Amino acid sequence: MSITIRVAAWSDNAGRSYNEDRFHVKVDLSSPELGFIKDQYVDLKQNGALLVVCDGMGGMSAGDVAATIAIETIQYWFAPLRLNSLIMSTPENIMRHIEVAIVSADENIKADGKLNKERKGMGSTIVLAWIVGDYAYIGWCGDSRAYRFNPDFGLQLLTRDHSFVQELVDSGQLSEDRAFDHPNSNIITRSLGDNRQKAQPDVIQVKLYNEDIIMLCSDGLNGVLRDRQIEDVITHN
Repeated sequence: MSITIRVAAWSDNAGRSYNEDRFHVKVDLSSPELGFIKDQYVDLKQNGALLVVCDGMGGMSAGDVAATIAIETIQYWFAPLRLNSLIMSTPENIMRHIEVAIVSADENIKADGKLNKERKGMGSTIVLAWIVGDYAYIGWCGDSRAYRFNPDFGLQLLTRDHSFVQELVDSGQLSEDRAFDHPNSNIITRSLGDNRQKAQPDVIQVKLYNEDIIMLCSDGLNGVLRDRQIEDVITHN
């Protein structure tokens, strides 16, 4: 299978004096090389490709540090020497590896916060896509999102926010359309670094089709543009 991996949009500060988002792209998980070209067409190798977006939380509590720790932890778990034949043998093992990696990122953020009191309370969301063969395995914790766009059926949200507002929508107390403007849309119910609970990531398997675009983003995108606006931008670009 051949894919094109692209960093489509990236802002250093998103209108603020600092940016707490971090991302990581690895087009060949079989290779120890970390290099990535902005637009890269690749033949997918045995261990697949990895895309990660993390959104740090708490400007005064080193959200950028939490996001960086999360990225570095994922890089550790997805190093070539750790992706053995057993992990790659079944979808269940692949999904379990994603869960282990995300939980480890949570533990590392909490451990750093205990050692560095000035960073206590820092946290991050995470969403990652591990593309293996004809499937994308999506793991997330928080409200960073994964979408799939296909010219034949448009934009599809693959993840479900771990947020207070999403719980209102799920219970029927709030419509999807009204959720976008809800004043508590920034309250998330799961994240990395939350000392009240162990990270509880969700992981799903998604079949890929010709011309699919997999997009990962923080709420710096989907909190500003509605899904129909995002779909319109992708359709015309």
